[in-house]
Amino acid sequence: MFFCFQATLRRAHKYYKNEFPWHILAACTQVVLLAVTLTCSARAVSLPAWYLNPPQSDEQALYGAGEGSNFQEARHAALNAIAEEISVTITSKMERRENLSQNNSTSSYDKQVNQRLTAEIQKIRFNNAEVVMNEATGGKVYVLVSVDRAALAESQKAELERKLAATDELYKSSKNDPIYRKFQKLKSIDGEKAGILSLVAIMQGLDGSYDLAPVRAKLQAYARDFLAIKDKVVVHVQSDGSMPQIKDALEAAFAAESIKVSATAPSRNPDALVVRYTAELQNREVYSSKMSKLSVTVKTQAGSGDIVATNRIESNGSSLTDFDKAAAAAVAAFAKRVREVGAVNIIGLN
Repeated sequence: MFFCFQATLRRAHKYYKNEFPWHILAACTQVVLLAVTLTCSARAVSLPAWYLNPPQSDEQALYGAGEGSNFQEARHAALNAIAEEISVTITSKMERRENLSQNNSTSSYDKQVNQRLTAEIQKIRFNNAEVVMNEATGGKVYVLVSVDRAALAESQKAELERKLAATDELYKSSKNDPIYRKFQKLKSIDGEKAGILSLVAIMQGLDGSYDLAPVRAKLQAYARDFLAIKDKVVVHVQSDGSMPQIKDALEAAFAAESIKVSATAPSRNPDALVVRYTAELQNREVYSSKMSKLSVTVKTQAGSGDIVATNRIESNGSSLTDFDKAAAAAVAAFAKRVREVGAVNIIGLN
């Protein structure tokens, strides 16, 4: 049919070649016909019904459909769909709880879960995943995967219990430690809290009957102990006598992080930490600009005499007029760096 149409165009061109540019019309027509042909070919590929309308997840299993250029890619996409469903279920529950409750502790709990939820869901290993259907069509592979809900809940419960056991062991080991080691361990536990709460949320998303109250009670007890230890820590900053501005910057940083600062050297206080620093200031002139480089070594010592940490912080400052302003800029940069790193981290309480 196409060739007959083309022949007709040639005859029309022969008779009317001086009246109308039929060769342009012929070329355009060929392009249109080719586009129509390709479109029809694309529409001819029919996707599997189970991919377009996969089974709904229920109390027994979770379902996910995926596509890819090969089987592994399609299976991975299907498992990602299941992970996304778990995430949406948990997020929806938290949103409903937020709308129904004005409890600040509940809101705080949900915020901590949100911080780590995506990361924890991505860690899920769907070891019991089963490929229910798969089909290759139109250069693509389509896969339908099911995951046994109870088996997945059991594996997540085992992971949660493993983390709780490790946390409990770390907590118990801190009982007879000096205060700085207790602080370090309890701070580490506090950092793991969001991950543990996210695992609890995943458990609830898979098994609505799971009771999170005991886990939350245990984590709250750890948090109270951490605050109590933090309240006991006292820091005394001892200057080397060269740059008192460094002492001021350190003390301000400790105060900002709610760490008590003692103006006098501690006497017989096992909870006190002595922070000593040495500062070195180097000045140089570069193309008429005054440049200052400040190097500060901070050493922290416990009341027992143990060296808790030694850190070195460098900062720079410049001025177009004099070295005093360049040095002041370097000190300001030092104070900013301390705030960024965290005074608690600089003295080794991390």
